[in-house]
Amino acid sequence: MKTKRSSFFAASLLLSVLLAASGCVAIVAGGAGAGTMAYLRGELQGSVAADINRTQRAVEQVVAAKGLNKISAESDDLSGEVIARTSDDRRVRITLKRGGERITEVRIRVGTFGDETLSRDLFEAIRSRAE
Repeated sequence: MKTKRSSFFAASLLLSVLLAASGCVAIVAGGAGAGTMAYLRGELQGSVAADINRTQRAVEQVVAAKGLNKISAESDDLSGEVIARTSDDRRVRITLKRGGERITEVRIRVGTFGDETLSRDLFEAIRSRAE
């Protein structure tokens, strides 16, 4: 009996360590559909209650309003992407994917390892302009 408990404890401990080592995970809001946002391994992932074209316009407006230097912008009816640079020359990549008729999935990565504060700030600004 002790062996099974020890094995279970060791497996639980190993799983906890692996989850902790896999990256920063912060769930900002739960649930499915629009309004969901999570920060995983340096990338913010969320959804906006707006169609992809409206969300793409909101992204481009926010990039300009935040003083980011837009490098490129592409979009179609299913996806979109904006690449920009911060004043300290970190790359900001915002990708969009159609999640439904009025839902757009948004992903934001700042730099190589991410910047949760800036990513959240950008996401909230995009959501407020798009919805």
